[in-house]
Amino acid sequence: MVRAGEIEHGELIAGREETVWHWASPAGRLRAERRARLLVESAGVSAATDVLELGCGTGLFTEVFAATGARVVAVDVSPPLLEKAVARDIDGEVTFRLEDAEQMSFDDHTFDAVVGSSILHHLDVERTIGEMHRVLRPGGRIAFAEPNMMNPQIVFERSTPA
Repeated sequence: MVRAGEIEHGELIAGREETVWHWASPAGRLRAERRARLLVESAGVSAATDVLELGCGTGLFTEVFAATGARVVAVDVSPPLLEKAVARDIDGEVTFRLEDAEQMSFDDHTFDAVVGSSILHHLDVERTIGEMHRVLRPGGRIAFAEPNMMNPQIVFERSTPA
């Protein structure tokens, strides 16, 4: 079940997502590239994999996963963010879906990898891990990159009004 405020959060930041998430600056773009490479390598994403991306947002990372030749299903709970992701017109085999990561509609053992960036702290992790385990094929991989909530920069960002 989507936690209260998560869908509204997507609506609130619509139109300025990558600035809010700090991916728009030169340093942010470098961090995003580094993070995307880490996720691809850690999850073993390649042309031979079926990948589920949780919390795809605007599709920034989806684009990198698709560039490997993988078949990607990218999900989010926010319709405005999914609209942005679809509008990227990403090359490759990509499907965008409105899904709740805590109770997904996918069949068991559908994916080789489940990946995401800065999403787990928005979810009930225990429920989501159960769902990830359910949709992963035997031997599948899970790879996520999350903000360090103790990082002084993150503390400042979270405690300063926009």
